[in-house]
Amino acid sequence: MTKKLAFIVTILVLCGVNAVHARDHVGVGMHVGAQHDVGNISSDPSVKVDPQNNSLIGFSLKINMGALFLRSGVDTTFLINQGDILESSAEIDYYRIHYTAIPAFIGFAFPIQDMGEFYMGGGMAYFFGTGKIKSSVTGKEDIQTSAYGYGVIAGIQLNIISTIKLYMEWEYLDGRSEPITKTQSTYDWDNFYVDFSGHRIFLGIMYYLI
Repeated sequence: MTKKLAFIVTILVLCGVNAVHARDHVGVGMHVGAQHDVGNISSDPSVKVDPQNNSLIGFSLKINMGALFLRSGVDTTFLINQGDILESSAEIDYYRIHYTAIPAFIGFAFPIQDMGEFYMGGGMAYFFGTGKIKSSVTGKEDIQTSAYGYGVIAGIQLNIISTIKLYMEWEYLDGRSEPITKTQSTYDWDNFYVDFSGHRIFLGIMYYLI
């Protein structure tokens, strides 16, 4: 896992160095956003749930190389409301999930006259999550896990001035951890895993260094 993360960072750094030498645009940004149904519990039709919602804050690195772009950064979440299980055979009362994500996307950018650009691509992300779950089996339990996810990104970047841009992004990433705890008394094995899958939306400001 550590080797994979180091490989991703190395590739991004090398691409960034090449972009600087080629005098392509390198931007750093800050954004806020949100994710609905954190934990993706409602994807199970047997569970009735009041889903968890999180706000997000993050930093982005975007490297434009002609028609191609690279996009990375760091995102972390903050709880808006916990997820409450209304009806389920899983014997879970509530859950709270926080995570930090390190994404890496590559794709194509398309100019929008002199207004900015539209871009879209695909990639992966590393998730590190923590939180708390309460079940009738273990009571209140702290959880900690990690996972890799894969998905897509689409965004619009609008010019404010030559070096400052407004950007809006949508991401969908799919990633699940290994089972980490037992929430059903009828099982002799861990059955609960953290599902980081979901849609994320961002709004931010990017400053282009080069």
